[in-house]
Amino acid sequence: DSEGQASSNLWDAGFIARWSGWAALRCMDLQATNNSPVARWSDRPLPEDRTFAPRGLPLELVVDLANRCQVGPWLCMPHRADDDYLRRAAMLVGQRLDERLRVWVEHSNEVWNPDFEQAAYASQQGLAQALGKDANVARWRWHAKRSREIFAIWSQPFVRTQRLVR
Repeated sequence: DSEGQASSNLWDAGFIARWSGWAALRCMDLQATNNSPVARWSDRPLPEDRTFAPRGLPLELVVDLANRCQVGPWLCMPHRADDDYLRRAAMLVGQRLDERLRVWVEHSNEVWNPDFEQAAYASQQGLAQALGKDANVARWRWHAKRSREIFAIWSQPFVRTQRLVR
């Protein structure tokens, strides 16, 4: 492409070749999942952002990469994501992902790991919802509860397919 002109393909051919042929493309680091500040749809990174460093790669680009590699994306939903964010993310992926590809959905990453903010957040949520008196028990119970909620929301755009892996 000419300097200063946008390309319809942002991906290096060698990068695409490297990640093609796999069963799944785990996007945890691409999405900057650990310690994610994203809670609402308006918080998410956009393709036109100048940098993706603070909030990760936009879902639009993650899906484009998956489609170009012909590999199903394994998406980690931000631990703070509200239901509206989850619905919109599921709809976006459902509309843009190649129909031949599956999508894996996970609630955050390593919610058990106290080195990440998502563990403390899960404990706080679990304690606030009286899911346990102990922070660890409350964290696990809230994580299980929120995972079920996320899977139910994501099931809506994929209800007639076997493409969603929870």
